[in-house]
Amino acid sequence: MGKEYISDLHCHLNGSFSLAFLKTTAEKHKCPELYEQFIQLRKEYLDQTQKQPESGYPKELLDKVWKLFGLIHKIVQDLEDITLGTVSVATSSSAQYIEIRTTPKSVANQPVDAYIDAFEAGLTQIKQDKKINKEVYGLLSLDRTAHGVSDAKHFIQRILNSPNKVLVGLDISGNPIGHRTLSGTDLAQVVTLALNSNVGIAIHMGEADSDIERQDTDAVLNALEQWRNEQPTQEKNLFIGRVRLGHCIYLTQEQKDRIRELGLPIEVCPTCHRLLNWHLENSSHPITEIYDDVGENLVVGTDDDVIFGSPIEMEFNKFLNLFKNKMQMSKKEIEIYQSQFRFSGTILPKLKNVIKSDEPVVRLPCPTINEIRLYAQSTLCFNPLYSQALFNYINFVEEALKKNKNAVVIIEQLNVTNLSVKAALQENNPQALLATANEAYNNNSLPKKIGMTLCGNLCILAGVIGVALAAVAMTASHGFNRPLALWGILLCVNLIIMGGGLVSGNSTLGFFSAIRDKGTVTATEGMSEAITASKSFKHRLQQILDQETGLSPA
Repeated sequence: MGKEYISDLHCHLNGSFSLAFLKTTAEKHKCPELYEQFIQLRKEYLDQTQKQPESGYPKELLDKVWKLFGLIHKIVQDLEDITLGTVSVATSSSAQYIEIRTTPKSVANQPVDAYIDAFEAGLTQIKQDKKINKEVYGLLSLDRTAHGVSDAKHFIQRILNSPNKVLVGLDISGNPIGHRTLSGTDLAQVVTLALNSNVGIAIHMGEADSDIERQDTDAVLNALEQWRNEQPTQEKNLFIGRVRLGHCIYLTQEQKDRIRELGLPIEVCPTCHRLLNWHLENSSHPITEIYDDVGENLVVGTDDDVIFGSPIEMEFNKFLNLFKNKMQMSKKEIEIYQSQFRFSGTILPKLKNVIKSDEPVVRLPCPTINEIRLYAQSTLCFNPLYSQALFNYINFVEEALKKNKNAVVIIEQLNVTNLSVKAALQENNPQALLATANEAYNNNSLPKKIGMTLCGNLCILAGVIGVALAAVAMTASHGFNRPLALWGILLCVNLIIMGGGLVSGNSTLGFFSAIRDKGTVTATEGMSEAITASKSFKHRLQQILDQETGLSPA
């Protein structure tokens, strides 16, 4: 599986800290015994859950999960831990795209906003660290047992105002069997608020076999259906890149049918589902009653890797064993398909940034083009005309990129001595570079060099013949003026020297100089063509985006 496509779309911060981070943090706060307890309990838990009983794991084993979380909460004590812990999730995961979710709360007597700031700081650090080289974004989690509509409004505003746009969505979670402060009409209102604010929303659903869970599931589905029906266009699935449902275990048949009819993507966390008895291995996975094929609206997540021992590549392989693959899609194709469900995975906002940028498309990072391809491939399922338009222009821009790449390589290899060319090159100004390179080439043109070299060779030939004739004349004729013959020889020798100079200077230096300058011209012509292609691409891209206005998060 190509690493650039691996994504983890259900990842809780506190359950995904790396072991190395927890150890370092425990030592920092002088509580290494808590880390040792965590390691011991985790080992016991993972050992005891290797094989699932037919009726599922006993309650005392399930309770160890909450004890493990309790130890993590004791180890992580301040805001710096939140920042560093966020970075640790990114560096320890093999996923190249991650959406980390966390519930903002007061830590070390600091306000909730300080927690969000610390979380954003970690995400920003990841974004700026070229060594990490991953796309990692954050979701703010609403705890349905502690938060309400006012909290949701505040979180949405924080997401919209996020520096560097590292926050991309809202998560609704919390203890499914606890007393709910966010339920019914309030819950529906939050869902609508997120959709109308162009904020992605992930909703934990069907986690408990209870009346309140079923009622809230209906409230969410009603809100989603009503929002969809109010939109001006319904030609495509409006929930792609906007909404995902987490788990979806305990649902009525009507709810399953509604989810499928709405085309709502579902997050599947195979190990978590098995260890919490949500999926008994001797039966089919509950989600297969909604979607049963990897080519449908399903995504993979780890949930809590440090608790369940569930790295993303292992989860992906387990996912493949749970669902059919009627189209025989490769792992790479499945990951590409699933990339459309990312909250920052829709390429439209990034394409808009391409248009707004003063830089030509050819100077933008190549991954941008790869992302366009991913997006075009993923949209084939519901908008083939739009996808084909993108594919056409991907090819167009790739040609420009190829020319630009060749140009850069050629120019770097040239030992440019012309000061005007050098200045234009340093200014990264291809138009000026092309003009000065052409001028340098014309002043040092290849035909001129060839002509001068031929003249030099003729001088040498004439000089050699003259010396030979003069020498013969001196020896063959007694009446020949020897001093005059001697002057003739000297003149011919000068012709030889002059010819040699012309040949040497123009052949050794002139040829290479002319060829070098011509190479610069060729290279800069490629850059200019690339820039022209860039402008054309941006113009066409704007037309495409105008047609898609309002269909994806901005």
